[in-house]
Formats: sequence, structure tokens, C-alpha cells
Amino acid sequence: RDLVKTLHNLYGVTTVYGFHGGFKGIYKLKPTLLTLSKVSDINLKGGTILSTTSGACDPELIVRELKRLDVNQLYVIGGDGAMRGAISIHHAALLEADKSGHILSVIGVAKSIDNDIGIIDSSIGFRT
Repeated sequence: RDLVKTLHNLYGVTTVYGFHGGFKGIYKLKPTLLTLSKVSDINLKGGTILSTTSGACDPELIVRELKRLDVNQLYVIGGDGAMRGAISIHHAALLEADKSGHILSVIGVAKSIDNDIGIIDSSIGFRT
């Protein structure tokens, strides 16, 4: 919710997508447009509106699909597995940038009830 609001209100971003089913959902499912009205009360519901999953993904397919959608920023919110996935997507994005010039920034937002993400003291969701 706060990410969508910040991107829209502070930076003028008009299109924010959410992807169902974790990383694989980026290239297997249709993205959901996250509007201010769609996210206005999700903080009152708990959980996720996008669903989550763990497991391997294909970083090259993810980068290719995000390029097709003209996405230039990917925010990954999750625990240690999500952060590892974000790193692999980042590496694939660097290779794509060298080939085509398409720049994709990958931003990791640590969120874990286990507080199992290295380098940080505490993550979003740990004390809930």
C-alpha cells in the first residue's frame, strides 16, 4: 500500500503492477494494475492481495517480460528467498542492459516474520 501511494503521490508514477504467485507469476500470469483505490484498505485486511510462493524462477524470462511491459523498477518484498531471487533477477537485468539498453532497477524490501535476512537488524513483519 505505502509503496503504491509513494510511487504515485511523490514520484508521479502512473502505472504500478502487482504480480500474483511470486516470481513465476511475472511471466506466467497477467499482471494486476495496483491503483490507489485498489490498495486503499489492504492494510486493514492483513496477508497479501497478490499471493506468494517460493521456489525457483527463471530470471531471464522475468527480465524479458518486464521489458515487454516497459517496467523499469521491480520491488521485491519478502524474506531471504525473495532477496536471493532479487539478486538473480538483478544479474539477468545487467546482462539485458548490456544487450538492449533496457535498464531495470531491482529493489529488495526485507519483510520476514522469521527475521532471517542477513545484514539488517530487523525486518518488516518480524514484530507483528
